[in-house]
Amino acid sequence: MEIIQKTMAQEFTSRPKSSFSTDELAYNVKSKTFVAEASELGLSAVSKISYIIWNPATMMSQYFKYIKTDVTPDGEIAGWRYQSRQGINLLIIND
Repeated sequence: MEIIQKTMAQEFTSRPKSSFSTDELAYNVKSKTFVAEASELGLSAVSKISYIIWNPATMMSQYFKYIKTDVTPDGEIAGWRYQSRQGINLLIIND
């Protein structure tokens, strides 16, 4: 039983992060965009599905759906874009 518990715990900690606190992100009011570098968020892989951003002060959260991947003219991935139903954006920069 102990081996299974360790395996499940290891699996849980190795899963990609699926939510962020507003404290972890910068916010640009003009463009309505939360921004952060992938390394600052502790991401080794990025979700092409969704993320949830929650505000610890208000205890409110928003769901952000994957929109597109930004690519440089050289073909390198520059970042990933997400958007909430409320029109707020999330940009994760590939560093």
